[in-house]
Amino acid sequence: MRAFPVLCTLCLVMFAAPWQTSHAQAPARPPQRTLPKTTLPDGRTVLANELKVTLKEASARALALDVVGNRRPVNRADLRALHPQIQAIEGRHTCSRRWLNGEDIPPHLRKPDGSIPRIARNFSAVLLPGSDIAAVRSELQRNPDVERVDFKPVVHLDSVPNDTNYGRQWAPPIIGLETAWDVPGRGRIRVAVIDTGVQISHPEFAGRIVFDDGYADFDEGDPPASGRDFDHGTHVAGIIGAARNNNQGVAGFSNDIDLMVLNCATWSASSNRWRLSNTDDAMDDAVANGAHIINCSFSLGPDLEDEVEAAYDASVLVVNAAGNDSGNINGSWESISVALLTVTATMSNGPPATDVFDASYSNFGPGVDIAAPGTGIWSTVPGSSYGSMQGTSMATPQVSGAAALIMSMNPLLIGDESARHLLIRMAEDKGPAGWDQQYGFGALRLRQSTLQACRDATAFVSSASTAPEGGNYDWPWRSIPAALANVPNGATLILNGGVRDVPVYTYPAMRITKPCKLSAIPDRPVRIGP
Repeated sequence: MRAFPVLCTLCLVMFAAPWQTSHAQAPARPPQRTLPKTTLPDGRTVLANELKVTLKEASARALALDVVGNRRPVNRADLRALHPQIQAIEGRHTCSRRWLNGEDIPPHLRKPDGSIPRIARNFSAVLLPGSDIAAVRSELQRNPDVERVDFKPVVHLDSVPNDTNYGRQWAPPIIGLETAWDVPGRGRIRVAVIDTGVQISHPEFAGRIVFDDGYADFDEGDPPASGRDFDHGTHVAGIIGAARNNNQGVAGFSNDIDLMVLNCATWSASSNRWRLSNTDDAMDDAVANGAHIINCSFSLGPDLEDEVEAAYDASVLVVNAAGNDSGNINGSWESISVALLTVTATMSNGPPATDVFDASYSNFGPGVDIAAPGTGIWSTVPGSSYGSMQGTSMATPQVSGAAALIMSMNPLLIGDESARHLLIRMAEDKGPAGWDQQYGFGALRLRQSTLQACRDATAFVSSASTAPEGGNYDWPWRSIPAALANVPNGATLILNGGVRDVPVYTYPAMRITKPCKLSAIPDRPVRIGP
């Protein structure tokens, strides 16, 4: 928790249907249901008969505690009584189920003051068929016991069909991954892939899948057992975490990455494509089950704001796709932009690739944070095979993989905000100087010297920081003496952590009597003394 104040449907394309879900490492879920979709006036597609309801903390506490303050199962009739159109109450993710059943939520999500976190006090309200979902939402929002009500979005995948098979990966050398691999990690990082499912038997994922569950609703006809959209999740997972140096296929970002697979695939016969539903439940489960990073290769919308905030509160980085509409992202996420990394796509100028430029299909605008390779990306596909795809869907896992590699350098000192900050710090400025609407803060780059400094750090120091002191990258010590008082002999102090937009980090002259090494991330100078 922050001191201030989440697939596996077995995508075994050759052996099993995509809706057969393994629950070996996850609690039993409610049975899948057949639910229709509807389109809102603003063009969003949502589940037609289901809303996500979040209770106010005091109301949730009253329902969950008996007269002497002990936890008890929530009487679902009390929740159904919130509105006459509610026919059932269901917990569709770990924390919601545990709260409804009177069980404790995961320890890392508990609040110090004993209050019920928002991630636990939301639930799915299943409405009677034919309900006016917009009207019910509006009426529920006026209920004094309700904090907020959201639609359950159904989103399309942000990949662009591409039949070109490059047969090779152009991205690793141009983003600096080949030299980054020379810096070994110091810990394992867990990345959640919320997508169409992953062929977990693919040889590239051997020993890498640590969680799998399914969240999908199949509501329009019989889906095909394969197809480009269905291959999407396997392709995304391979970009992030395909095994390296295993004498086959492609290489992911790091062998220190574990994958969580959360399958939200829903077949839409009317559009002849796969879509994603119940991504909110999947995000909450990723948080509850130990994700460090959540990869969303789709465009997030306002109905997932609670999930993003819950991830942020649990120190989980959410990486999402800008989308492929060649349109402007209007900055609707500005209020919680620090909790997100929104990724736009680039193309290469090769082969051989020596530079990148923006992809014409990629969205742009105030919501963009960073650009990454997204065109002609070679990765894993079902059937234990490999193929090429393109889109911001492919750019997003490049950033998720890079963030995981950064975190793995020094997991005790580098978390979600640190990784976001370092990605921006290492990015190569493209287009107009500074941040711009096409590339954000720049094109994805991994710089070996920066990663090595992060790995070497015993503690970070920053003369420019105003954050609480703790010695990690986000909260560095503000002076060298303060750092030395809190580290062992022989420690390595990195003198320009935390704050990135500083021309020179300046420290006063001092006598150092404790054995130590002073170093710095080499993108800014450090001066000690007058």
